[in-house]
Amino acid sequence: MNKQGSRSRRIIRVIIFLLAAVTLTLFFLDDVRRDLTDPPAARLLPDLPAYRQVEGQTLTSYIGALSEGAALVAGQPQLAVTVGVVDQAIDCYQEVGAVRARLYSHGERPLEAGLVAIVDDARINDPSNLFRCVAPATLDLEGSDEPVLEPCTAAFTLVREGHTFHVIYAGSTYSVCRDFCSSIEGCQVHAESQPANLTIAVSRQAAIMHRFAPGQ
Repeated sequence: MNKQGSRSRRIIRVIIFLLAAVTLTLFFLDDVRRDLTDPPAARLLPDLPAYRQVEGQTLTSYIGALSEGAALVAGQPQLAVTVGVVDQAIDCYQEVGAVRARLYSHGERPLEAGLVAIVDDARINDPSNLFRCVAPATLDLEGSDEPVLEPCTAAFTLVREGHTFHVIYAGSTYSVCRDFCSSIEGCQVHAESQPANLTIAVSRQAAIMHRFAPGQ
């Protein structure tokens, strides 16, 4: 009986080992398949664990649909407006075509949101068509009568593995752009934690948000 029980346990261990090996193989093959099927530009999009990826809707719509969305917008109206400004770039890069893009919203602070769009040079005739998507004119920042906290933006070109890519991103706060930049190879635009000349602007932004906070 003891020998038979010991043999059964060994068989069970072998089965568990084989199942684990098969599972790991499937994960590996899935990663390989993704690398082969995803365009190079798509593979450059940042993977940011602290952020939720927003799909099929604008950042404003996503935040508004959250259970705490109304309170967030009421408590930080200026930042909510800035998120809406970032959304202006979506229609623009969709018109460019062949662009790989992703929208992000911070998991704990949803109004800290933004977008990244990347296109392979071989898929676009004129990179300036993409770069203009984060220009003040496209984002409706020129000639505005209302004070708007301008989003941080960047537009640049990078070369990776023999491919040339054109990149834009925009964020509602500097920290969003810093997170984007730190996750995109070759980006130096927002590498600093926070530039000195931004400290005053951030302090003013905090004062504005306090002023508009419920109960103030």
